[in-house]
Amino acid sequence: MFYFAEFTNLHFSGILALVALGLYMTYSGKTKISIESQHALHHVWGYVGFVAETLIFILSGIIIGDRFIGGSQYD
Repeated sequence: MFYFAEFTNLHFSGILALVALGLYMTYSGKTKISIESQHALHHVWGYVGFVAETLIFILSGIIIGDRFIGGSQYD
């Protein structure tokens, strides 16, 4: 969707096209998902969020620790 809006003769904003698609999918798609699937998706996205937050904190700790202790070459 982003590609077609941004890089074709449509000349639309890719970000606004994605926002509009998200709003449409939220309006029309939410009723088509069963309760069991919605519950499972909630758990999957919760776990993905947990992993992403963990990776961000680990990487930032490594970078900050290296700058304080080791004197990084990127100063």
